[in-house]
Amino acid sequence: MAHILVIEHDKEVRDLLDTELRAAGNAIRLASTAGEGLRLARTRCPDVVLLDSHLPECDALDDVVRALRLEARTAAVRIIVLAKTEATAERIMRVDHGVDDVLVTPFSMRDC
Repeated sequence: MAHILVIEHDKEVRDLLDTELRAAGNAIRLASTAGEGLRLARTRCPDVVLLDSHLPECDALDDVVRALRLEARTAAVRIIVLAKTEATAERIMRVDHGVDDVLVTPFSMRDC
């Protein structure tokens, strides 16, 4: 069982991930904001973070990924960014943001 933290502002996407990943036997924690997600990551280090690339209150790649990579407890957490477009995914992968992988939404649950 993996401990997965989902940081996603879109409730529909967040709920879909919660339902499907729980059904697959994972322990899921949900956050709708960067601040809430970072607080949850600091409280209990996840195995994986699924991170919305377009969080409304911050730059997810610069703020959230940097914060996770700088803290000793969360530095090795696998970070998968949920991108809204192929162009965004390509941009993320071209620049070394500290991201492990990118999924373009909508996606198949088999991709997770």
